[in-house]
Amino acid sequence: MIIILDLDDTLYEEVRYVKSGFRVVAKMLEAEYSLPFEECYLRMCSFLPNNRGKIFDEVLLHFGCFSPELVSKCLNIYRNHTPTLELFEDVIHFLLRFPKMKKYIVTDGNPKVQRAKIQALQLKKFDIYYYLTHIWGVEYEKPNPLAFQLICEREQIPTNQAVYFGDNQTKDFVGITPLGFKTVQILRGNYKNLNLPLEYKAQRSINSFDEVTNDFFHTL
Repeated sequence: MIIILDLDDTLYEEVRYVKSGFRVVAKMLEAEYSLPFEECYLRMCSFLPNNRGKIFDEVLLHFGCFSPELVSKCLNIYRNHTPTLELFEDVIHFLLRFPKMKKYIVTDGNPKVQRAKIQALQLKKFDIYYYLTHIWGVEYEKPNPLAFQLICEREQIPTNQAVYFGDNQTKDFVGITPLGFKTVQILRGNYKNLNLPLEYKAQRSINSFDEVTNDFFHTL
């Protein structure tokens, strides 16, 4: 059996990355455009967790200094900042509990941003390989199963020998469960209380990675 993991809100709290980026952008706006740091930062945070589309546009419009160029500058600073992140405690326990099991991450999003997160979380010390779906194009993000199929080809195993842990019912499981992958939802983040049709749901759910034992794997 091999382990495949989602990244955001599965291994760490994604909002910490978002807020660390907001802080860096707010500091730049204060230093270069004399905008009040605290008000900028709090206004950015006020759009969370649901509105993530045009936050910088809205903040700059509020302060009367909107321009497409400044929005692009804010985005570049956000995407290129070095975050300070920590794994959930139960994730650390989980990774240490199964040192001999092969582990992979499959994650969507800007590859540069996702690499920065992986580096900040120091996942290298756990010998985890990762697949960034947007390297191939956004059409290959989850629920597209390509990354999962490539992992099985690399490991030379059938799909039923891979178990995937994720948090997002809307896309994490619907593309791979029909192919025979084992699927487990970690109940945290913005998607823990969704009630979607059966085909979107994982086969099992957990509240903590501390629930995952050798016996748990044997019952999948």
